[in-house]
Amino acid sequence: MDARTTPIVGEGLNDYYLLYIDVLGFGALVEESAVRVDDLFEIVASLNVHKHPSFSTIVFSDTILVHNMIQPSSDDDHHYFVMYECEFYQDLINRLTGRGVWLRGVLTHGPFQHYELNGTPYFYGPALNRAYHVDKELKLTGLVMDDHCRTHSHIFSSIPLDQGWHYVFVTQGLDKFEDLYGGRIPLPRIVVEELGWRLGPELEMLAGHLNQSKTHPDVQARQKHMATLRLYRSRYPKAFATLEHLEFRMEAVSDCFEWSKVRELMREDYSWASERHRPTAGGS
Repeated sequence: MDARTTPIVGEGLNDYYLLYIDVLGFGALVEESAVRVDDLFEIVASLNVHKHPSFSTIVFSDTILVHNMIQPSSDDDHHYFVMYECEFYQDLINRLTGRGVWLRGVLTHGPFQHYELNGTPYFYGPALNRAYHVDKELKLTGLVMDDHCRTHSHIFSSIPLDQGWHYVFVTQGLDKFEDLYGGRIPLPRIVVEELGWRLGPELEMLAGHLNQSKTHPDVQARQKHMATLRLYRSRYPKAFATLEHLEFRMEAVSDCFEWSKVRELMREDYSWASERHRPTAGGS
């Protein structure tokens, strides 16, 4: 091709950290329950990312995009953006735990553009294309990041997948349970009182994966949950050895903690986070 027809990838675009989140099974959710869809959007509206001035969020149908709004000027800035993008995903997955909604996230770095014209958002770029295609190829749930992001990820543990991608564990309660306490149960009261609030929802998530891997009516969905469990098993072998056969029940960790309060927090109503403008049954 000559110079006039040769595409220049990302010409005129700056590189950004782009978090692409796909709500899995969204089409079926829409068909089954409008209330659950509204609850999902209320949870999205409650996320901490909306309060952070350095990031912008775009939501359309089953997709959530989060990107930094300013350019990093140091290694510390790069570390900061990667850490917060992972924390935003962690925030969402924690609020959805126990609600039967599953996510897949792709964190990448590359050319991206986002602006508004007449109040309407427009966005595009090779980073978005890449995230979309990687998401569609993945046969699992959870968060992955590319090599560039991995070099700046100093908070969350990860393991390599293939072709420059890494699976990210945003389960910091499980990190402590595995690495500091060897997955031993029961945990002492002083430990579980500090760790239980974080560990409880993470165990509930694993219990959900285990259940879905056995009972989901779609074989491909079951395989995705099984693949996800294999990754967690490889990262947390001690925790799995003690808790998998107990179906990751919170009470198996300790009987000295009020797990009911953790479950109450997981059932929190997030309708306070958004001002609804839904049409009423009688009209607009």
